[in-house]
Amino acid sequence: MNNRRNFLKSFGLSLGAALTTGSVTSTASESIMNTKRIGVLLPTSTKYPEYPESFLNGLNLVLDELSAKGSKIELVTEMVKFGYTSQAVRKTKKLIESNRVGLIIGLLNTNVAYHVGEITREAKIPTYIANAGENSTGNELAGNPFLNFSTLNLCRNSLMAGKFMVDNFGKRLAVVCGLYDSGYDSINAFRQGVETSGGSISEVFTDQQVDSDFNERTLTQIKQQEFDGIFILMNGPKAYNFLRTVKNKKLTVPIMTTSFVADENQLIHAGETMDNVYHLGSWSTNLEGEENKKFVSDYKNEFYTNPDQFSYLGYQTGLILKSQQNKRNLTAGELSLQSPVGKIKFDLGTGCTTESPVYVCKTVSGHFSSPQNVILEKIRSEDDHTETTLDQDTNNIHSGWLNPYLFV
Repeated sequence: MNNRRNFLKSFGLSLGAALTTGSVTSTASESIMNTKRIGVLLPTSTKYPEYPESFLNGLNLVLDELSAKGSKIELVTEMVKFGYTSQAVRKTKKLIESNRVGLIIGLLNTNVAYHVGEITREAKIPTYIANAGENSTGNELAGNPFLNFSTLNLCRNSLMAGKFMVDNFGKRLAVVCGLYDSGYDSINAFRQGVETSGGSISEVFTDQQVDSDFNERTLTQIKQQEFDGIFILMNGPKAYNFLRTVKNKKLTVPIMTTSFVADENQLIHAGETMDNVYHLGSWSTNLEGEENKKFVSDYKNEFYTNPDQFSYLGYQTGLILKSQQNKRNLTAGELSLQSPVGKIKFDLGTGCTTESPVYVCKTVSGHFSSPQNVILEKIRSEDDHTETTLDQDTNNIHSGWLNPYLFV
């Protein structure tokens, strides 16, 4: 039996399952034999401590839909510090051997997922890996029948950002990036998007975190070289500080960044620095579809806060799981499911999405200079989750941000 395709049949999940969260316990009034357990691996983040809860909240919105009288699902949550391999492996073994879970969901970097997948393959435990999509999945991981993937498609979106910038801004581009390992994959994807569209990256400026004048010095060079556009692969305060310097120097060159810089819940820290900055994203709170309106409304009503990208990632992960449950007799081909971003296609053979929308967005100053994202257009693209699209050169090290929030 292909356990990726038919795992829910053996796991015993049904639409009559009820949900609780927390540690696994048994009481005199509950039969442990009727309990279904899902293990969840969650990293921590010092800069974005809300993200583990956001992911779990989004996931629970879908699992709540499966709740009714009958068997009970218990989420057994294990924190894995910053998502390092040693922690993830140890907690995976604990979930399997001690907690006796029947399924594992991990918010983990793709490379960490390889080691977790080796353990869950041996134990025949279906596993869902969710992350930002900072690394391409690769044929080796996609070949593990117990692994399924749910991502925010950073690599795919970086590749498409390269194409977009050449087509709309010009052929001579520059990259400004932080000193983060996963930048290798994302910059590589962006470079290929640029070059396949007939453009070139003339300069890469890397903040080595030792030069206090990096922003001023870099922008002086950018002004002198007259690039057609700049792609910023930074995040958080470093990105906003750089963009603040851009505004102070009155640089008019078009700028594009990642959706993580433009996450609606983080824009309050950006002020006017994000005005007229573009990004390609997989999801936005401002999407007009009914599915997204329902997701945002349900999330606010349940958790008294707005969802962020990792809330959506948890929700998408749950939707993929639920869709497989509904089609548990399907043994080949693709699943097509409606989500807050529109239609998503999921390949049962590789455990990866094969098609999902991309949205071109522009951040502009709103009322009282509070920035907001405006959706300019929707692009549907095949997801580049294997090396068939992203060429792999010998210097492209898949070390990754081990923390799936991109920045610890």
